[in-house]
Amino acid sequence: MDKDLKVGQGIPFDPIEPDIDPAPLPQSNESQNDKPDSGKLKPEKKKNGSPIILIFLVIFVVFSVSAAGFLYMEKEKEVVSRLDTEARLEKLILEKSEIEQNLKDTLVKKSQLEIDLEQGKENYSILMTQYQEEQSKNEKIMAKFNGKMELIASLKSKLAKEEKDNSRISEKLNKVNSEFDDVKTQLGQIRMAKEALENRIIQLKRKKEMVDSVELETIVVDQNSNMSVQATGAQSESLLYKPLPQPAKLEGQVLVVNKEFAFVVVNIGEKDGIKNSEILTVFRGTEILGKVQVERIYDTMSSAVILPEQTFKDIQEGDIVKLI
Repeated sequence: MDKDLKVGQGIPFDPIEPDIDPAPLPQSNESQNDKPDSGKLKPEKKKNGSPIILIFLVIFVVFSVSAAGFLYMEKEKEVVSRLDTEARLEKLILEKSEIEQNLKDTLVKKSQLEIDLEQGKENYSILMTQYQEEQSKNEKIMAKFNGKMELIASLKSKLAKEEKDNSRISEKLNKVNSEFDDVKTQLGQIRMAKEALENRIIQLKRKKEMVDSVELETIVVDQNSNMSVQATGAQSESLLYKPLPQPAKLEGQVLVVNKEFAFVVVNIGEKDGIKNSEILTVFRGTEILGKVQVERIYDTMSSAVILPEQTFKDIQEGDIVKLI
């Protein structure tokens, strides 16, 4: 409206008509003398009505121009709106066609998905059957596995027990090997002692043969061995006397007994500190059997002569000898 009014303001407006002379006109005497007629208009009233009409005309023109401008603007707006609506309509038509195409594609995809769904259901049914079969197989395998695990646990327990037994057997074997080594060592020493004893026996046999050829009441064999035999064979009453045992300085065991030549071999030797001609007391438990005298000394053993005058029971292998 302001724009339309501004356009209307370009029209020149003058309230005074250009044809009217502003100077007052001369009046006749008649007109001056005569009274104004009520049915006639005065010339001044006619002149004053023209500007009002012009004002109304200008206002009308202004309003007309404004209305025309307004109508033009409205028409332009309508055209613009119509063009915008047509553009939107075309856009909507394109979008509609795209949506229809998308709908067709969606329907195609839907049909394909339905086909795939049916195929998936069939596959699912097949897979479920296979799964149940596999699950049944797995259950059987797990049952076997649990049985194997129980068997393994049992075998581990047996293995641990066998390892303990093997450890004990190994300890016993080591002990037996150690004892075997000791016995082997002793056997070697016994062999050496045997050779020496065999020589001793040969010497004693020769002496015996010489003694048997002579009849004497008392025979003394080997002054160094301190062994005497009475012809009557009677033992003196002193043999019945059993002295109380004293604390042993050395202790060993009888290994060999030779009754024919009355000597023994004991496992006490030079390494034990025994000396020649020392007398050893023979025990069986707490019972005293008699005494023997050391005659020859080796590394780990010695040979000793049985003293018959101080021995009242037979000496056997395994009896204990002590140096008191």
